[in-house]
Amino acid sequence: MNFTPFARAAVVCSLLVFAPSLFAQQKKAVPVEVTYVKFSEADVMGSMLKMNRMEVRLRALANAKLIEDPKAVVPNKDWVDRIKVTVNTIYEAPAGPDTKKTDPQFVSYRAAVTIMTMEKNSQGSVFFYLPGEIVKRDRLKKEPYAYIVDIEVDGVAVETTKEMVSKNVNTAKLLAQVKEIADRGASDNAGVLRTQNQIPFSPGQPSSPTLLREDTTRM
Repeated sequence: MNFTPFARAAVVCSLLVFAPSLFAQQKKAVPVEVTYVKFSEADVMGSMLKMNRMEVRLRALANAKLIEDPKAVVPNKDWVDRIKVTVNTIYEAPAGPDTKKTDPQFVSYRAAVTIMTMEKNSQGSVFFYLPGEIVKRDRLKKEPYAYIVDIEVDGVAVETTKEMVSKNVNTAKLLAQVKEIADRGASDNAGVLRTQNQIPFSPGQPSSPTLLREDTTRM
């Protein structure tokens, strides 16, 4: 797919020194924050090729219901429940024989997991894996061209911060374009980007919070 406008916007925005930053506004209180995002290559048991691994590090800050109403009665005030982490990664694919060099091509992948619960002030990481066959076949780099992390706590979206997007996404316009690319590619590549509970145990993976099973019906 051709998304030249996104590439052009990236260049234009780099020249607009006085353009207001997407993250200039004061952050409001949130139940969870992303502390960093890291990409690496991982040897996964049973896989012949190294996978691209994305780590999203989180810190639990406060019970979501108590942020809305400090007087609310909650059973576990020092715990943050149902933290859904959705990642979108956008890679610049090598140009094909019929593609102009000035027209970059992008391919995107999406996956999501839900952390069961995290204790207040604790930190933990969740991991996502791009199969080595896809990385080799499509000649993808270790780090994507752009990425965005979406967080929901108890079904309520957490405000996007600079730690949740790649450095080249620094304006509302670019953020909207990244989301558009991610939405278009999500169905094309559904199921390709794997969550940590969809692959064999990786010895190089640090400990992680317990994930909620999504294959059961809640009563």
